Amino acid sequence: MLQKIQTPLGEMIAYANSEGLCLLKFTDSAQVAQLIAEVQTIGTSNHRYDPKTILKQTQTQVIEYFNQSRKTFTLPIICHGSPFQQAVWNSLKKIPYGTTLSYQEQAIAIYQPTAYRAVGTANGRNKMELIIPCHRVIKKNNRPSGYAGKTWRKEYLLALEKTVN
Repeated sequence: MLQKIQTPLGEMIAYANSEGLCLLKFTDSAQVAQLIAEVQTIGTSNHRYDPKTILKQTQTQVIEYFNQSRKTFTLPIICHGSPFQQAVWNSLKKIPYGTTLSYQEQAIAIYQPTAYRAVGTANGRNKMELIIPCHRVIKKNNRPSGYAGKTWRKEYLLALEKTVN
């Protein structure tokens, strides 16, 4: 089930099934149409959640994030990917709100110190913008870049998170 969510940075699209939230992306993100098609083919045999409820919770939590009353998301998420992508995405979840990490530091964190370009590619395949905070990964020279949701959004999100104590 698909739902659009309005944010201060533009429209997002969320997709949920009975296993949880499978996608949260800005509608103009790189490869968003391909990612929507991918998640819609995910078969679900485990019927734990009502997709409508998950989408309502997603909308509420996204609004709370932009209002700076939420620092972490508490949604059941489903992220299908290769073992390498899973490792990269799991490392993203460990980056605290309001902090950043370089692609190289992220590669080191997953014990693949020379794989920083592959880490960047895996970050770009993250289907959970905001929830799995790939926007917190920056270049080694402290410059934001390489965000599928557009670099100007990454800059906004980093600034938003820095304004909260």
